[in-house]
Amino acid sequence: MASRPLQTLIRLAVAGLSSAALAPLAMAQNEEAECVEMQGNVPGLYVTVDENQVYIIKDDKVVELNPGEAAFASETDLACLKAPPKVLSWPCDTAEALAREMAPGYSVAELPSVDSVQEVVRRYLEENRTISQQVKLLNGDYHGTFPAYELEALDTTAYWYLPGTEDPFESPKRPKTLIVSIFWATGQAVVDKYTLTALEIEYPDGDIPVQFVFARDSEVPVSFFGPNPTLEQVSKAYLERGIELAEVPVWFLGDHHFSVSLQELEENFDLPDLDEISPERQAAIRAELEAYGFFHKPLKVSVLSENATLTLDQGDVVRVASTMGIDAYPVVMLYFSGSSHLADCGIPLPQISATGGATSDTGGSPGAGPETPAGIVVPPQLPDPERPASGS
Repeated sequence: MASRPLQTLIRLAVAGLSSAALAPLAMAQNEEAECVEMQGNVPGLYVTVDENQVYIIKDDKVVELNPGEAAFASETDLACLKAPPKVLSWPCDTAEALAREMAPGYSVAELPSVDSVQEVVRRYLEENRTISQQVKLLNGDYHGTFPAYELEALDTTAYWYLPGTEDPFESPKRPKTLIVSIFWATGQAVVDKYTLTALEIEYPDGDIPVQFVFARDSEVPVSFFGPNPTLEQVSKAYLERGIELAEVPVWFLGDHHFSVSLQELEENFDLPDLDEISPERQAAIRAELEAYGFFHKPLKVSVLSENATLTLDQGDVVRVASTMGIDAYPVVMLYFSGSSHLADCGIPLPQISATGGATSDTGGSPGAGPETPAGIVVPPQLPDPERPASGS
């Protein structure tokens, strides 16, 4: 059973029924059966309630959920739970975020011999299923080898990052593995077009090592925002709608989301004056930029949802770079949510030291509607363009 979108499933279940009409039946049902303990991660629909009440209906069974309670529904069962399962806080653990634990995983060996890449895409977009094997790109891991002609059939126009150099494999630190990112939010399966051609040459037999990245529901490729995204556009999408840019593969090799101008940085951040930077520090920055540009370290802009603030990690580098005629500054976007990370994971928001990155208060409070329950990432209601078909 696919697990999305949760709100739609609940609305369908209670459509046309009032709380007053359901209350007697709900109480009677809850009195007959105690809540159960969930063992493991069983595929099905999980529901938890932050405020108000929710009624879950299956056939003649009804479960009423009050604030703080949780329930589970499968094809055969419906029950309230004694405690919300760990799976409802999946943003706290990267492995859980990738594997979801809401649907059974599978191995590459289970895939069909023909159209295996499209089958991986289909299982994620339609069934919420991912490959069980967890791989780490920098270790040279990959899920399996797949034929080049199947990979070429994926989306090669969209992209979720920009490489720092024209030749992504200029550094031997980048593993010669192709990344395919699958985005549920936009319905796209995007192949890394910056490395595909080079890897086809590297592996002339036509079978290319591939790592699949199953993007979180809130993540989109940076190309979603058009050819020239801005800090305001991207940060507003996160603060108001929970939309995030997917992570870049290897930021310390120059991979970044997009580039911004000096004017845009000055409009968003309080950059230090040149005379506030010591001569020794200026000399070190100049030497680094002359040798590598931003290849080793693009700028990092963090969006803090708790207080609707942007932070920049290298304000002094920007100021020195501006005196060298540099007019394009590569940016990596990072996101921090106090409500989910602090409440469920115990990880506080990053603190900005007196000598640390520059900040920008965007003003106001993020979001216009009811606050999302802590720990739950709601699939974003995406603006135009309309959701494309996978591989389009």
